[in-house]
Amino acid sequence: NRKQNAVWFLKLPLDEQGFMVGAVRDDLLGRLLSNVEKSHAGVPQEDALKENPFSFKPSDEKMAIFHALAAREAGESASSHYESVQAYLQASDLGDQWQHLALQGLADFVVRLDQADNEASLSEKLDKIPQGLETHILGLLEHAHYTEVLQAKLLELLDAALKDANCEAIRVALLIRALSPSALNPSITSLLGKLLTLPTGENAEVLSALATRCENWLMEPALLHQFLEKLARGEAGQLGFSRILVDLMFLPVHRVLILRSLRQPEVSAELKAATEAMFGGAFRSLN
Repeated sequence: NRKQNAVWFLKLPLDEQGFMVGAVRDDLLGRLLSNVEKSHAGVPQEDALKENPFSFKPSDEKMAIFHALAAREAGESASSHYESVQAYLQASDLGDQWQHLALQGLADFVVRLDQADNEASLSEKLDKIPQGLETHILGLLEHAHYTEVLQAKLLELLDAALKDANCEAIRVALLIRALSPSALNPSITSLLGKLLTLPTGENAEVLSALATRCENWLMEPALLHQFLEKLARGEAGQLGFSRILVDLMFLPVHRVLILRSLRQPEVSAELKAATEAMFGGAFRSLN
């Protein structure tokens, strides 16, 4: 149906410079052009990417947030589940009815925080909602836009989590993801500095959240160096160190900052060893 939009989800391989592999690009364009030619010739259309090895289906969370964002951008109404989420978070007694809330409704709510006092409701209830619901909402908030009101609540929760010896590292990682849309500021810098002095900072999920969701924060040299030191001691070992560093060094500015940080004279034995295992023993002497 030509009145309907078509969306393809693709994972395309990149070369060592972070560019799309030429052969894959050419194959993709060839498939699309073939489809157009067949359409003009009156041949029944098929999905041009049906047999493409790079097609994939995103997770339920990603699909929910995609549909929510697409509906908002297109000026369409939210799903029928949206109002149930609104009603739950505005209720004086939260109760245990959250399990009946649909993931799509939660995603719609999160992308519409600027409407109908949604952000105020969430900020007020975020420290009171059940853990299972909190997990879903924190995961979705990395795709949201919100003001300093909700940011302050998230910082409060992160600060409390870092002070709680029994707090699971996965919750800290979720709070970092939820804060990732925020620009780096003194409050965030202070809490991250604290996190990177704690054993929790060595957790693979926490380090991954910082590297993949908060890469802009790591453009602050002092914070980046703290991160690299913790990464070298991380639970994921040398493999985790190398994988995360490779991904970050695809980003041109980060590459320069990382190389500069790794060649500082004030580098721990652990970071030096991890660096030499990845780049070779002569790395620090190279210009």
